[in-house]
Amino acid sequence: MITLYKPNETDFTHNGIGVLDKHIYHATVTEELNGLFAFTFSYPLFAPHGIKIDGMSIIKVPTPDGEQLFRVVTPKVSMGEVTAQCYHIFYDLTENLIEDIFAESTNGNGAMNRMSTGCQYKHPFTFYSDISTIASARIVRKNPVEALLDSSQDNSFVNRWGGEL
Repeated sequence: MITLYKPNETDFTHNGIGVLDKHIYHATVTEELNGLFAFTFSYPLFAPHGIKIDGMSIIKVPTPDGEQLFRVVTPKVSMGEVTAQCYHIFYDLTENLIEDIFAESTNGNGAMNRMSTGCQYKHPFTFYSDISTIASARIVRKNPVEALLDSSQDNSFVNRWGGEL
C-alpha cells in the first residue's frame, strides 16, 4: 500500500492523507549500496489526492526491506499528471550539520552516537551500527549523510569503519 502523508507527519500507522495504489503508475524504487535510495512515480492530477502531492510530502512505500518513507522533492505537473522524484527520508539529514566532532578510538556504534549527538539540530533519526572495528575520525562542517556515505572523503564512516547502509 503506497500512502501519502503531510510533510510534518510523525505517525505513520494510519492511512494519512490517502492511499495512492488505485491510480499510481510507473512506481519504481531504486536502491544502491551506500548510495541513492529513491522512489519515482506518476499519478493523475485529478485522481483522489493528486493535487495534494507536493514538495515535502511524505510517501510510505513497500520495498523488499519493508515499508520505507520517502520525501517528495521534485513534483512536476504536466498534461494532467504529477510525476515525482522522492528520496528516502534519511536524506532529510542533509539539511543538518556536524560542526566539529572527533570520534576517537571507538567502534561503529560509538561513532554513530557521536555523529548523532554532534548534529547542530535535533532530528528524529536513530543512528546505530553493529561494526566492531575500532577507528577514529574527525568530522568538520559536514552534513550527516556526507559524513556517513561520502567514500571520496578519507574520514567518512564507510572509509574508517566500513559497512553498508
